[in-house]
Order: sequence, then C-alpha cells, then structure tokens
Amino acid sequence: PVSESAYTKGVSLYNTRKFADALAIFETGKIESTQAANAAYYRALCYHQLGRIKEAAAAYLYVFSKYPQSPAAKNSLKTLAVLDPASAA
Repeated sequence: PVSESAYTKGVSLYNTRKFADALAIFETGKIESTQAANAAYYRALCYHQLGRIKEAAAAYLYVFSKYPQSPAAKNSLKTLAVLDPASAA
C-alpha cells in the first residue's frame, strides 16, 4: 500500500484533535510543495488550538506573506484579523 503523505497524516491528526502531534508533522517540513501553503496554514491552526496565540499569529502572517494567492492565505488573513488586528492590517 502507498504510505500516506505527511500532509495527509497531519490533517488526520488535526481532525482528531491531536494538535501537538499534528504540529510536529507540519513542522518537520517533509511536505510536498503542492501542499505547502495548506500545511503552513494547518501549522498556524495547531498553534491556535494549543493556545499559542503569538506563534499562531506569526504563522498566519507567514502563510499570507509566502503564499499570498492561496486560499490558505485568505483564511489566514481572516483569522489574523480576529487574533491580531494590527498585524492583519
């Protein structure tokens, strides 16, 4: 069987509320380039769910600055506007 990608595994862990485990996967960087924007967004979501708000805000900002045209960037900006309106502006 084909082994699931790191991205798929991370999303699966996130969806079962294993945020710290998911974060560890998204931080290893072994993500295919086609999934990089989404993986970076999930990384921010993991920080957010773990209550690490400063890191979450920085991670959302990273997604927006690195992948400005992606849907993940739009979602990041929306969340950032709530978390940290100053940096979203």
